[in-house]
Amino acid sequence: MKENNNQLELDNTNPFDKIGFEEKDVKEVEQQVTNHISSKNTPNVDDNDLSGEINYNKDTVLHLEKRRKKIVLLRIIIMFPFFIVAIFWVYYTCVIGYNKDDNLVMLIMVTLIAIYIILLIGWFISNLFLKNKITKLNLDYKREIVLNVFNSVFQNVFYQPNDGIKETTIANTCVFPASDNFKSNDYIKAKYKNIGFEFSDVFMEEENERIITDERTGITKTEKYYITLFRGQWLILDFNRPFKKSVRIIENGLRNAMRKNFNIPMKKVEFEDEQFNRIFSVYTLDDYEAFYIVTPTMINNIMKLKSKIKNQILCNKWKEQ
Repeated sequence: MKENNNQLELDNTNPFDKIGFEEKDVKEVEQQVTNHISSKNTPNVDDNDLSGEINYNKDTVLHLEKRRKKIVLLRIIIMFPFFIVAIFWVYYTCVIGYNKDDNLVMLIMVTLIAIYIILLIGWFISNLFLKNKITKLNLDYKREIVLNVFNSVFQNVFYQPNDGIKETTIANTCVFPASDNFKSNDYIKAKYKNIGFEFSDVFMEEENERIITDERTGITKTEKYYITLFRGQWLILDFNRPFKKSVRIIENGLRNAMRKNFNIPMKKVEFEDEQFNRIFSVYTLDDYEAFYIVTPTMINNIMKLKSKIKNQILCNKWKEQ
């Protein structure tokens, strides 16, 4: 098992802007993608194995675009009758059925709601018919385009679109309470400039109950509701410094992180950078360990990262047993 790990959670952010690409790296990727598209190599990949290097050509891109347009056309055809029904509803209620005594505002509201429901039903039915085609197109796009971009940037790429970082891996960090609904996908394991990392999209929510009393009848009932614990990108990085104790850097406002203390007596420490202290809270089991790990360079890098994104950041450096 890995001795040292650094986990970085980015709440609702685009992962490709957050790993720290330099400008020359981005230009290199753009050039490689251009070369791949203009090349004459064709992909040859097993559906169940999306690791390894591949190339895609212009014909591949055109074929995927053709399939996408076909799906759009099929959706329009399926929804067309519902558009007709919506138009008929507007004509019947606003032209034929309109009476001067009617409340015009209420009539418009009812009409808009009806149109929304009709089109929503059409969209739902079209999704049922096109679900398999859309899923297959997304998988092929990730296999033939996204993976190729990964291979042009990272080394030793292993990519599984339908898999993700395991729930137990996240639970072992003792950052978030146990979730009742956990989803994770777009898993990638690779190296960037000799730094190993794992990444995937993660969604966690917690089921709760509340008692509701009907004011008219006095009858009480229990209702379930869900709280989103985390929705975003989870990034695990190899850490190049040995350490013995865990350190957590949590952006203020990420209220679900460490909501439960897990019987871990972590204490808050502050640093000389006042702006950093205003935005982030640092918790540790050992003050010396915190100052050893959270160096001025790391603080500067975290602040630079924060300046580029609007959402919240949580860094968790933990010793894996």
